[in-house]
Order: sequence, then structure tokens, then C-alpha cells
Amino acid sequence: MLVHFRIDDRLIHGQVTVAWSKHINAQRIVVANDEAAKDDIQRSLLPLAAPPGVDVRIIPLNETADNITDKRTMVLVRSPKDALYLLDRGIEIKEINLGNMGFTPGKRNVAKSLSLSEEDIRYLREIESKGIKVYFQMLPQDRKIKLEELVK
Repeated sequence: MLVHFRIDDRLIHGQVTVAWSKHINAQRIVVANDEAAKDDIQRSLLPLAAPPGVDVRIIPLNETADNITDKRTMVLVRSPKDALYLLDRGIEIKEINLGNMGFTPGKRNVAKSLSLSEEDIRYLREIESKGIKVYFQMLPQDRKIKLEELVK
């Protein structure tokens, strides 16, 4: 059962593992990322950041649907493009939580720890056009900020 879907370029890290997985009572974290799935170092290090007892899967994007079972699952992707890829292949969600997306050339800072390119914004708007709420919320206790507030 998919209970939380987050875009965060850091994938598994302190905020995700401590705050979010506890907040949603996650039993499984699925890191859906082609590069991480191929990288032995990431595959061995990312699970170390997960809370004890939480099952971690680091898989290619195209295997994500098969890893959402009856366990309370959090899916993490690195980009809006990856999120849209999963939605176009049948992953069903009602909302997407934007987390950290660091600044790189071609992006603009729209909130603390959130930088988006025009391409990112196009993908996020396409996601919203499917009736899915997109919001930025770094930690569960923070206020949700809608995409439209971020990219006026």
C-alpha cells in the first residue's frame, strides 16, 4: 500500500528516515532510481540510513509497481521526471511531497532547499493536470506549500 510519495534528490537521508517514515508508519521504503539501482555503493549505503525494521528496496524505475505490496510503503524518486514516469505506468497516488532538490545551473531557488528548472516545473504541472496535488513540505510539522505558490 503506497502511503507516501516524495521527490527528493538525496533519496534516503535523516529527514526521510527519522521524520517521514515515523510520521507515516512506513514498513518499506522503495528508492526508485535507475542509477542507484546499478551502483553497488549506493545499494549498500542507502539502507544504512533507514530506521531499524524498515524494509528498503533500491530498484530501477520500471520495477517500482512490483515492490508496492500490502506493506505501508514510501516511494522516493530523485526528480519530477521520474515521478511522471511512474504515474504514466500506473502508480496511483493522490499527492506528491516535494523535498530537497538542490540548486544546479539552470534551476532557480523557489523555497529553502528547493530549486526547480523550467523542465521540472513542466513535469510537476503535468502531474497536477492528472488531479494529483503537488506540495513542498520538508518535514511533517512544516506547512504544506502548494506548487502554485512556489512558481508564480
